[in-house]
Amino acid sequence: VYGGYVSIGVVVFLFLLSIAVRTGPIKPLWHSFLFHLPVVGRIIRSINLAEFNRNFGTLLNSGVPIVDSLGIVSESMSNYVYRSALIKTIAEIEKGKSINVAMKNLKKVFPTLTIQMINVGERSGKLDSVLIFLAEFYEEEVDRATKALSTTLEPLLLIVIGLVVGFVMIAIITPIYELTGTIGSI
Repeated sequence: VYGGYVSIGVVVFLFLLSIAVRTGPIKPLWHSFLFHLPVVGRIIRSINLAEFNRNFGTLLNSGVPIVDSLGIVSESMSNYVYRSALIKTIAEIEKGKSINVAMKNLKKVFPTLTIQMINVGERSGKLDSVLIFLAEFYEEEVDRATKALSTTLEPLLLIVIGLVVGFVMIAIITPIYELTGTIGSI
């Protein structure tokens, strides 16, 4: 009797959660929560770093000034953690700091590798090609991480499917045995 209520409650909760996650005040909190998850957070970080580096490198290669490029990239980022980090970076660059120095305070968002490579790109004058290289690196990292995740999840999915099949089998066979037991006692 209560199984139906629980099922409806779960569906309503998930529906309300999906709506709440899309709203203004909860969306940044949700993105921050996802960013800090152990396995998923690493994948999300790599996806956003690949997106940031690809867009920033492409804009610089096209001749768009650095501050304008970062502004465009920050507006195009779907993750609020990266969007706010880029806004802070733009504010520091406008004060006269270089990109890598502006990003050093944001090591949770931009890894040391990214900051050091941007430093190398700024010093060599080839920042756009360094950013494209970083984008390719993080895209490969996303591919490796998702393959590793799918390899890890396959045995768990097999166990879950086995449990569901076993439950269905017991749910079907138990009434049959009860029925044959009552027929045999007549």
